[in-house]
Amino acid sequence: MSRPFYRISLHHLRFAFKLTFAIALSLAIGFGFDLDMPRWAVVTAIIITTAPAFIAGGEPFTGALRHRGLLRFAGTIIGCSSALIIVWVFIWSPLTMLIIGAVWAGVCCYAATVIRIENSYALGLAGITALTIVSAIYLRPEMGQFWHGSASQKS
Repeated sequence: MSRPFYRISLHHLRFAFKLTFAIALSLAIGFGFDLDMPRWAVVTAIIITTAPAFIAGGEPFTGALRHRGLLRFAGTIIGCSSALIIVWVFIWSPLTMLIIGAVWAGVCCYAATVIRIENSYALGLAGITALTIVSAIYLRPEMGQFWHGSASQKS
């Protein structure tokens, strides 16, 4: 008797339930903190969980997920910090700010490809995060009006 091709193993079901719980929990936390776009919490949960799962061929090890989550947190903090510095220094020259943000992202992504270890994920994410923030400020310059005290001078 042959086994059907649609048979799902127990550890695949366990992974599906854990992923569903992580998605629901991240969405609940996003709505609980009244985030502008709680879907990014869901996307983060999916990216952190599924990428190691595809590499491992099924359910990833818990330690790999924790390590990847820690790298994502570190990359986000580094990217946000660098974006704040770039915006703070170049807020009055938006094109220069965008170019410096793109150069920062390029340097981070280049360093991530040269290092070739799993920790390079944080560097790539730092560049992408910084460029996302800088380009959002570039596209909506009124967001930067509160920098350097310009909002308090208008009142």
